[in-house]
Amino acid sequence: MQSKISFFNKTIFKKNITHYWPLWLGYLIISLFEIPFAIYLSGRGMEYYGYTGETLKAEQTYQYVNQMKTLIEPGVLFLAALLAAMIMLSYLYNSRSANMFHSLPLRREELFFTNYLSGLSFLLIPKLIATFLGVFVCAAVGITELQYLLIAFLYIAGMLTFFYSFAFVVGMLVGQLWAFPVCYLVLNFIEVIMEAVVRLLATSICFGMGYNWKLSKLSVLSPVVYLTNNATIEIDYLAEGTYQYSVSGAKSVLIYFLLSIPMVILALFIYKKKKMETVGDLVTIKTLKPVFRWIITICGALGGAVIFGQCFYDTASPTAEFIIVLIMTMVNAVVFFFVAQMFLEKKFKVFTKKRFLEVAAGAAVLAVALFALEFDVFGIEKKVPNPKDVEWVGLENSNSVLTEEDEIAIVTEIQSQIISEKKELENEMQKSRDSFYNFMICYKLKDGSRLERAYNIPINNERFKDETTELAQLVDLLAKPENYMRTLFGNNYKTTELRSGYLETYAVDEQGNVVENDLSFDAKNAERIYDAIRKDMEEGSFKKSIAANMCYSSELDKEIFANCISLDFYNEKGIVYPYSMMDDYNNGVMARGYYNNNQQLDSAYITINEDCKHTIEALKQIGAIQDEEDLVTYAKLNEHYQQMGIE
Repeated sequence: MQSKISFFNKTIFKKNITHYWPLWLGYLIISLFEIPFAIYLSGRGMEYYGYTGETLKAEQTYQYVNQMKTLIEPGVLFLAALLAAMIMLSYLYNSRSANMFHSLPLRREELFFTNYLSGLSFLLIPKLIATFLGVFVCAAVGITELQYLLIAFLYIAGMLTFFYSFAFVVGMLVGQLWAFPVCYLVLNFIEVIMEAVVRLLATSICFGMGYNWKLSKLSVLSPVVYLTNNATIEIDYLAEGTYQYSVSGAKSVLIYFLLSIPMVILALFIYKKKKMETVGDLVTIKTLKPVFRWIITICGALGGAVIFGQCFYDTASPTAEFIIVLIMTMVNAVVFFFVAQMFLEKKFKVFTKKRFLEVAAGAAVLAVALFALEFDVFGIEKKVPNPKDVEWVGLENSNSVLTEEDEIAIVTEIQSQIISEKKELENEMQKSRDSFYNFMICYKLKDGSRLERAYNIPINNERFKDETTELAQLVDLLAKPENYMRTLFGNNYKTTELRSGYLETYAVDEQGNVVENDLSFDAKNAERIYDAIRKDMEEGSFKKSIAANMCYSSELDKEIFANCISLDFYNEKGIVYPYSMMDDYNNGVMARGYYNNNQQLDSAYITINEDCKHTIEALKQIGAIQDEEDLVTYAKLNEHYQQMGIE
């Protein structure tokens, strides 16, 4: 009679419990502090702040939901899964223990699943117990929104299962215990690391490729980063002390959880094929050793080159900077190639003719790629989209987004002008790096893709006064009343209700020190200032202010007032800023508060200049100033600080 095939061994499972109980107990204690104890503390002390009735309940719920939001952040779960997997697979990294375990009358499948389930139970059961107790604590303190606690548990369980399964795959690929956490960390972050390296490399070589960190769609290959930005609970503050909550990332967590199944199968497959003589090897799979060697070589070569390139960024000429990057790429490629080979072979004598030919071929490929970037073989520098293909264009350093095709066409014309003046602009930047502005463009194309460019444009008196320059054209575009009002007060600015405001004032005391104060005014006077600002916008009086907010110029400092105006306003239709369109790209998640019109209260911070006559007159009428002389330009303020010995 054929014996029954078993995939689980109770004896080994009990041994794991009795042997590794400190892991279980320690994680249980941590989970109790994270869930029931934290929920209890979140509801205490609300009365101290004077909350009563519905406001008290709203604040208590906010604290509780915010705790759940913190709980599902994957960082701690990522490390807990690693620790559990390292403990359960630790027997594989010592020849004596590995041979002892595999000499037992156990099939590898039985040993694998017993250890896998042991570690997973150490992670999930404490969370389940803590969640169960959390339900009773919620009932005790009056929290009725139990769905967020249950969602948090499901998210945690899904992420723990994925990270633990991923760690098991890594544990089977390496043959040394120290390499386990190193490879686990690198493989989880390799995509964002390489994306950052490539972006920085392009910044050093390609004209217009500024570094502006954004997560791409490929960030899904870096689970910790992707889940941090996508799996969360959004908390939006509404008017009158209420909140709105929305859960995101359920699909992402589910997909990662389902990926645990093929990962477990892959880990088991590697385990069944694994030879015990590979214990102690850095990589246990022979066919993966060249892959490991070249991953280290490419990452080390480009990463090292980027570090050296950034040391000379904007200090050396573009040609000199490219030569530095090229040389360091070649040197680092050779160094990291042979270092990786030493780890693989566990010896220093790895310098063979075959390896020299291999690294030479690889370095040549890297050099060709760098030359292709330098001479714009791929047309990266010259790429300008057709305005008809653009949904919107964001000007990031001015918080503006334009959607009209004719305005988008102006931006593309400005970009084309900058590209045609590449050599001239680079030469001017070499002469003077003190005065320039960073022209950052983000196109959202109708096919859903984005195109980003960033240019450092030098500023001097001649270029500043020339109305044909890029800055002048851009300021004209942004100073259109419709565009500037949307930037300051949101897309629904026509229904703006002013609540209050203040004017920043500066005075000199008896000791000669500058005293800064805020002169407040009520809703009525705020409305008068608002109307005056709109009149100045219609006359184009804010151009200098817009330019000053974009770049530094000593000429502008003589006309721009340090006395800024802040206006607090309310909008029943919601405050939706144009640049909120860009948040799905900048932050990796949608700006739900803006898109759902949940934000109804905000403040506009307004810089005025000597041309803003209507605004200055309104400040006189409400008694904020007696005369224009009460306003201080940045030039005068800086001069006074210098006289006082303050840099």
